Amino acid sequence: MRLRFLAIATLLVLVGMMALGSIPAFAEGHDFIEPPAVYEDAPGYDGVIPPSTRIYLVKTPEPPAVYVRSDEVGFSGPVVGINDPETEPGLWPEEIQLASAVRPVYDGTIQINSTIPLRIDGVEIDRFPAQAGLGSVACIIDPIRYMTESERQVFDHWSDGSTDRCLTVTAPGLYSAVMSTEVLLQVRSEAKAYRSSEWVIRGTPTRLEVPQIIEGEPGVRYLFEEWRGGGETPFKPVNTIAPMRAMNLEVLWKKEFYFELKGPDNIDLMGTGWHPAGQRVVIQATLEVLSADGLTRSRFERWENINGHGVVIPSPGSAATNLIADAPHIIEARYRNEYLVTAMNPNGTFKKQWVKDGDEIVLETPPFMDIVKDQERLAFKKWEGDEMDSHKGFLVVDSPLQMIAVYDTQYMVKVSSPYGAS
Repeated sequence: MRLRFLAIATLLVLVGMMALGSIPAFAEGHDFIEPPAVYEDAPGYDGVIPPSTRIYLVKTPEPPAVYVRSDEVGFSGPVVGINDPETEPGLWPEEIQLASAVRPVYDGTIQINSTIPLRIDGVEIDRFPAQAGLGSVACIIDPIRYMTESERQVFDHWSDGSTDRCLTVTAPGLYSAVMSTEVLLQVRSEAKAYRSSEWVIRGTPTRLEVPQIIEGEPGVRYLFEEWRGGGETPFKPVNTIAPMRAMNLEVLWKKEFYFELKGPDNIDLMGTGWHPAGQRVVIQATLEVLSADGLTRSRFERWENINGHGVVIPSPGSAATNLIADAPHIIEARYRNEYLVTAMNPNGTFKKQWVKDGDEIVLETPPFMDIVKDQERLAFKKWEGDEMDSHKGFLVVDSPLQMIAVYDTQYMVKVSSPYGAS
């Protein structure tokens, strides 16, 4: 039986230990890393010791010899060169464990190829193809290798089909780490929810999809317009690209703002709805609305922004005006109530006007009205329609008023007597 390479190293160690009489120290173990070992003609063993196999030295009294044994792989065989008949069997321990990490034989029949660094049997390798042996373990150190800031290689699988980062060699051949090349695909969008940055496999069709309409914050929405930067269908929400390099795409939207106009229930308002950003929008309200009896009316007073977004409304006191769509707005048309005040006296209607709710007016009629000068006249008595007994007074208007001045008829009476007239 033969043991290549290992026999000489073992012999030197054992002889040195015997000369020094240091069997206990030898029994503590010895690290066998090099050279690789191949055992031939070992009963029940195929010739290669897998990595980290526990190896024992066993004494044989008749004839005196040292055997290597491994219970893990089921073989034993003599260590050639140290079966000296003059060696005292008693000097050998019953069993000596060597701290062993025996490497497989690299005989050129197995090669491993990669574009990123590997560890083969614990040794880092960065030049390829690299040698390996049966039982070798090749591990990807880092599955991602950046070529540039926008291109990288990512470990995908081994050429034998396995996807684990570590490969155990079980047969001769060439083993390659298969990498996927990925490029950075960035999508810009004014709508924040559809901004993205992702790695995609180079040349692989990639589907991009956005909705036709996106509701943003309250009162804001986006209407799809087009993809800028390429693709098969740039004018549809669903687009497909197959990037061969890093790409920057942009999805373009038409941004719209919602205007909500508010006012009294009986008022017609124009301008409520969605409007493209930057567009000048005309808003309009009914100037006035009369009550059914014609005595009360609601009259437009001003426009007022009530949702907190700062906006300058040109001509806010005009029932028809315009403003730029630069934000969502809630705008209220403010109206005031006005009442018809009518005042009459014997000469007819002398006052007829609309008065704002709560305003004060002066109402005055002549205290006397001649029918026939110096003979007959009318004298003011009271007002019908309000408790005012003076021909001139002030009224606070809070409802429609019809005031009628009531007069008494007076006659001139002259009395004559010898003593004079009155």
